[in-house]
Amino acid sequence: GYFECGGSIIGNKTILTAAHCLAGMSSAIVKVGSTSSSDDGGGELINSSKLTQHPKYVKRNYDYDIGIITLERPIKIDGVKTKIVRLADKEAQVKPGQSVTVTGWGVTSENGDSSETLRAVDVPIISNDECRKVYRSLTPRMFCAGFPQGGKDAC
Repeated sequence: GYFECGGSIIGNKTILTAAHCLAGMSSAIVKVGSTSSSDDGGGELINSSKLTQHPKYVKRNYDYDIGIITLERPIKIDGVKTKIVRLADKEAQVKPGQSVTVTGWGVTSENGDSSETLRAVDVPIISNDECRKVYRSLTPRMFCAGFPQGGKDAC
């Protein structure tokens, strides 16, 4: 096996992830309770019972890039290594300058190797007008966050 994408626990049998992570897959194995992508980094492996991409997902521009992994059995939620993430209210809005936390196993330097340890960084929301200067395919369901000078972000 290999590590592909991250996700968030939103229920004891439900993982929120990106739709593009599920493309071409019929099943997945989810690792929970670990911040390490290595095989010997602890955690628990749970098989999926169902993979669901948003029905309006568009590969070309990543619109509706959201997916759900339903697990075969419940995650043992301990509140420390495994926690359920509270989703934002439907009416919630992100505002330019507001700080958000992004996580991932991405590269830690330009042209560097991916990290084996889950990392996190706080980045500011960027206005849609500024974002469209770089990402012309921004849709109403997306927002941008990061630093104009680069260096800290998430894919």
